[in-house]
Amino acid sequence: MEEIQVDAVEWLSTLRLLEDEVCATEHQIEENMESNNIYKKAYMLSVEAFRTDIITRLDELVDKAIIAGKDKYTENDDTLNKLLNKCKDNKDTILKKKHIIKDLSQKKQHPELNIISKTLKNELQGITALIRQYSFENRIVKFSFENNSELHAFLLKETQDIGTLQEICEESDEVVDDEVVDDEGADDEAADDTPHSSKVALMKSKAPRPLPRKSVLKQSRTILSNQMEACGLNNDDILLETRICKIHNSEGCFELYRGVLRPSGRYVTIKTCLDTMSKEQENSLVREGQLIMQFDHPNIVKFIGIAEQRKPCMLIMENFSGGILLTHLQTDGENMTPVQKAKMCLDVANGMMYLSERKCIHRDIAARNCLLYDKNIVKISEFGSSKVGDEYKPEELVFIPVKWTAPEVFDNEKYTTMCDVWSYGVMMWEIFSNGLTPYPGMTLAECQVKVIKGFRMPTPQNTPQGIHKLMQRCWDANPLTRISFKEMYTCLETVVGSPSQNELLN
Repeated sequence: MEEIQVDAVEWLSTLRLLEDEVCATEHQIEENMESNNIYKKAYMLSVEAFRTDIITRLDELVDKAIIAGKDKYTENDDTLNKLLNKCKDNKDTILKKKHIIKDLSQKKQHPELNIISKTLKNELQGITALIRQYSFENRIVKFSFENNSELHAFLLKETQDIGTLQEICEESDEVVDDEVVDDEGADDEAADDTPHSSKVALMKSKAPRPLPRKSVLKQSRTILSNQMEACGLNNDDILLETRICKIHNSEGCFELYRGVLRPSGRYVTIKTCLDTMSKEQENSLVREGQLIMQFDHPNIVKFIGIAEQRKPCMLIMENFSGGILLTHLQTDGENMTPVQKAKMCLDVANGMMYLSERKCIHRDIAARNCLLYDKNIVKISEFGSSKVGDEYKPEELVFIPVKWTAPEVFDNEKYTTMCDVWSYGVMMWEIFSNGLTPYPGMTLAECQVKVIKGFRMPTPQNTPQGIHKLMQRCWDANPLTRISFKEMYTCLETVVGSPSQNELLN
C-alpha cells in the first residue's frame, strides 16, 4: 500500500512537470508567432519603401522631361519669332530696293541701277542663307518619351522592376503565411529539446531575405514557356566538340563551337573564348545573353543559358543544322533559285522587323552573322555589338565592318535602325551574289569614300531588277527616306507567296 502511494506521488510530480513543459512550449509558440509577424511587417515595410522609391524616381524623371519639353518649345517659339521679325525686316528692305530699282529704270540711270542691282543681289544671298540656317537649326522636333532613348530605356527597366516587385510582394504573403503554419508544427515537435534562443535564431534564418536595391534579373516568359534551361549553367556540363568559326566585333574576338549539354545530351551552339578571356569580354557575353533571352521569334537565335561559374565564360544557344549562311551561299548558292534567295531575305527581314519594334539596333547585319536551320530557315545571331534605344553613339568607332556600315555613321558616329536597313541591303547583295565580298576589288578606305560620294554596287549577275531596286532603297543616302523593315517584309512576302505573278522577280 505504501509503495502505491509513493508511485502516485511520483506520477503526480511527473504530470506537473509535463504540464509545466507544455505551458512553456505554448508560450514559446506564441512568442515565435509574434516574432514571425514582426518580421513579416518589417519585410512588407521594406517592400513598400522600395516601391515608393521607384515611383518617386519615375515621378522626378517625368517632371524633368516635362520641364525639358517646355523649355524646348519655348526656345523654338522665341527663335521662330525672331526669324519672323527678321523676315519682315528683310521683306521691307526688298520692297524699298524694288522701288529704287523701278525709279532708276524709269529714269534710265543705268550705272546707278547696275550698282543697286549688285548690292541687292548680295543682300538677297545673305537673306537666303540666313533663312536656311534658321530653318535648319530651329525645326520643331516632337518631344516625347519614345524619342528620348535614354529616358525610354530607363522607363522600360523600371517598369520591369515594378512588375517583378509586384510578383515578389504577392509571393511574400504566401511564403510568410506558410512559414507561420510550418513553424507551429516545428515548435511542437522540437519543444522538448530546443531552447527559446535557438527558436528565435531559427525564425530569423527563415525570415525572407531583404529586397535587393538593384534591378531583379529574371528570364522572359517566352523562354520559360519554351521550357528553356535555367539561365545559370555549369561549365562542367558543357562539352565542346567542333569549332565553327571566329567572331570579331566591337567587344573583341570570340569563337563559335558546336557542343553537347550534359546530362541531357542536347546539341548546342557555344560562344566563348578559350584563350585568355578579359573581364570586358566576359561582361560582353553576359550582356549579350541578357539581351537575347528577351527575344522569342522564329528568325532569331534562341537563348539557352550562360555558364560563368569559372573561366572561360560561355554563352549557350540552340544548335543550328545548316551552317553559317555565308558559307552555304558560297558552296551552294549557284544551285538556288531567286525565290529561295528571296525567302532567306524574307526571314531576316522578319527578324529585323521584330527587333526594330523593340528598339534593338543590331549594328552588324551580314550573311556571316546569320545561321541556317531545318528547312533552310534563316535566323539572326551575333548580338555582341547590339544596343537598345532609338539611337546609339559609341565613344569611338572601333572594329567597324566598313562595307556593311551606313555612310551617316562615318559622319555623325551615330547608329539607328536605319543603319541596320543599309546593312540589310548589303546582306541582300551577298545572298544574290552567292556570298561574294561586297564592293569587290575595293579597299575599305576606297569603299568608304566612294559610298559617301554616292557610289552604289551594281546588280549581281542573274538578280531580278525588282530585287535590286529593293537593295537600292536600302541604300538611300537619306536615312529618313529609306525603306523600313516592315515595308521590306511586305514586299518580299508577296514575292515568296506568289513568285510567278510578282514583278519584283522580273
